[in-house]
Order: sequence, then C-alpha cells, then structure tokens
Amino acid sequence: MKYLLSLLAIAFYLLPASAQLSNGELFAQAGSAYNRGDYQEAVDNYQRILAKGKASASLYYNLANAYYKQEEVAPSIYYYEKALQLAPEDKAIQTNLRYAQQMALDEIVPLPKIWSQRVVAALSRWNSPNGWGGWAIGSMCLFVGCFFGYYFLQQIRYKRLFFTLMIVALFVSVASFFLGKTVSKYTEANHYAILFDKEVRLYEQPNTYSKEVFALHEGTKVEILDQVQEWYKLKVADGRIGWAKKHSAKKL
Repeated sequence: MKYLLSLLAIAFYLLPASAQLSNGELFAQAGSAYNRGDYQEAVDNYQRILAKGKASASLYYNLANAYYKQEEVAPSIYYYEKALQLAPEDKAIQTNLRYAQQMALDEIVPLPKIWSQRVVAALSRWNSPNGWGGWAIGSMCLFVGCFFGYYFLQQIRYKRLFFTLMIVALFVSVASFFLGKTVSKYTEANHYAILFDKEVRLYEQPNTYSKEVFALHEGTKVEILDQVQEWYKLKVADGRIGWAKKHSAKKL
C-alpha cells in the first residue's frame, strides 16, 4: 500500500503544471497571457478549462477575443456565438461578434423574416427557455403567496390588492410557461454551425459527383437542415441550400 501511494505521488508530481491548476488559476494565467500579448497561451489555458467541462459566457468571450487577436476568423466567430447563446443581451459580445464577422469573406444578405419568426427570435435572444421557466415558477410562487394573503386578510382594500396581484402573477406565470415552450421549440428546431474550412464547396446532393452549386468560406454561419452519413444539408441566411462535408462545419 505504501509503495502504491509513493507511485501515485510521483505520478502526480510528474503531471504537467497546467493539469494541477484549478480553473480559477488557469483563467488568471490566461488573462495574464492575453494582457502581455501571448494570445496562443491564453487560448491554450481557456481550452484547458473547457476540456474540464466548465463553460460560461465570460470564458467563451475571452477565448473568442484571444482568437480574434490572432485573426483566426472561424474560431473567434464560433466562440462569440457560443458566448451569445449564454448571454444573448450582452452588448460587448454582440459588438465583438460584428467585428469578427467583418473578417469573413462571404457577404451574406439575409432574407427578410416574417413577423412571427422575428418575434420568436427576439424572445430567444431576450431570455432562454430555462429563464422563461424561472419566470413561470417565480410568478406561480407569487400567486400562491397572494392567494394566502387574500384568503387570510380581512380588510377589503388588502383583499382587492392581493386579488389583483394574484391575477397578474397567474397571467405572467402562464404567459412565461408558453413563451418558454415556444422558445424551446424554436431553439431545438434551429441548429446552426460555423464553417471552419478555408473554402467549403456545397453540392446539390450528398456526394461529390453531383453538381457543385456554390462555395462558402470560413466564419460563415449556416443552418443545419439535415444530415446523411458524413454530409450536412446546409442553408445560408440568404436562402441558398447545399450539401457539404460534416468536417467543414462545427455545430454551435
């Protein structure tokens, strides 16, 4: 037993220093590396945190910044998009994403969305399905509290107040529940990816023998409509559709 413990201690000692660091220490080291201009070291440390299964909007944002400083188009856009998924209202993320998108070669003019699509997209940016669920639960708790206040208090003015609050809380709870379901369905139905290859050729069918319909470049955001073996059926924001190899795109 003593021999085994000694071996474990030696193995731990021989581990790379980065493997022994906590996420907080890795994050601090990445920040220091970024500030002194060593952007690749910053990327490496942020990626080590991600490899441990720890993700956050700030981690994705800082990782994207480090890639952006190295003018790596696809990774910077990809991680800004990942950060935006967790913090959809963050102005700094939105601004830096626009800067990163300016490095992409493809200039895509999106098709106009119908009003219902715009509303649901805005709701998904404003709050996540879990966020809407939190609103629903919180409002229902308020409804229960107001019900007890209405039931036990005797004065008419307080009864009226709690009754009004009860109705408002019930409305907010029900509305939040259905908004959360709507946003959840929208999120599940829309799968996006960022192209990582320098140039991506898209075909009419999921094979290279069919007609090549158009080409895209790294950093372009596409919607995944379908997949067949090693192929994705992709849709561009301007409405164009084609098949491309899976390895050329990274799902968000």
